[in-house]
Amino acid sequence: MNNIKLTKCILISISIILMWNIIALNCDNNVERYQEILDDLPKDSDLEHYLTILERAVDFCVDNKFDVDINLDFGLFLTGVSLKQVLREKGQELPPEIVFRLEQLLLMYDEVKEIFNNDKDIISGIGMKSQLSYLIYNISAWPVPLEKFNLELLKRTNTYDENQLKEIYGQWETYINTITDYYNFNPPIEDSDQCVARLAFLPAYTQTRKPQTRCRLPAFCIKYSLEGDDFGYGLAHRLLLFIMAKYSRNCAVFAENVDKYKMGGFCSMLYVECQYIALNNFGMPDLFLEIIALCGLLGHAQFLTNSWMEILTACQTPDGYFNGNIIGFEHSLNLKQKELMQHTTGVAVAAVANVIRYIAETHY
Repeated sequence: MNNIKLTKCILISISIILMWNIIALNCDNNVERYQEILDDLPKDSDLEHYLTILERAVDFCVDNKFDVDINLDFGLFLTGVSLKQVLREKGQELPPEIVFRLEQLLLMYDEVKEIFNNDKDIISGIGMKSQLSYLIYNISAWPVPLEKFNLELLKRTNTYDENQLKEIYGQWETYINTITDYYNFNPPIEDSDQCVARLAFLPAYTQTRKPQTRCRLPAFCIKYSLEGDDFGYGLAHRLLLFIMAKYSRNCAVFAENVDKYKMGGFCSMLYVECQYIALNNFGMPDLFLEIIALCGLLGHAQFLTNSWMEILTACQTPDGYFNGNIIGFEHSLNLKQKELMQHTTGVAVAAVANVIRYIAETHY
């Protein structure tokens, strides 16, 4: 059985390699598609809509503040980072009522965060992930601001038709079975968590330190940065290590320019994967939202289109949390329902905060 699963992973990886070899064939299509994406990005008139979605989700978190786990805490932290940057850089240009609502969201976040940070039982019960809590203990502790959204990145975005996407990722059921095979992720979840946790033992270098210091990481962390999965949660977790090194410690896994190139490449691959998920009725909302949450931190606006976000945010329940169930499948990433809900809600609020930051940066 493991050999069969491994073969599926290899086939997807080979298909992705072939994908990059035919990128040049899509140039004319991409010029036209670039304008479509640009026209579909959120406008200032959309700010109220996304702010309301975020308020409902954070209200839910406040109401359930004693049950927040590390995944939801992380998503709320990224949300706080985005909103604080919006207020710092655009507070004078935004309407006063919007500024007030953003400030209220940060106050509610602080209420939830204080309880999580001071709950020793929660921290001690999450094993090596407890080190992650030190990396996201305080918004102000991150030495590097988030990347500004760069619309030039849209011109490097590649789009594919239905047949090409199926050739890359195969049948939907096979794809789902592969990316939800927890025990065959590369890197394994435990290794990914351990590598991110290692960053907690490094100092947070100041933004003025140039060139960027190289992170002192074990050899196996460097290896999976180079050779891990090129799709799914495996690729998202590879990207996460680079993001956490950059923002929480201002250090580079390889070197600053190399890390930037690799993160851009990862987000390019993940964008194509998002196209495939969208083709299949957005059937994997948890992964889709995680990708938007991570690549949005790096200034990739192409993930934030209204047509995508409208469908993904429809996963929000009347209570305010987000439902991450895989559409049409019984299993749910080997996670208990409550854990899946918290993970999906965490990545969803971070994704929506990216949209709000994009609107503020671009239209005010």
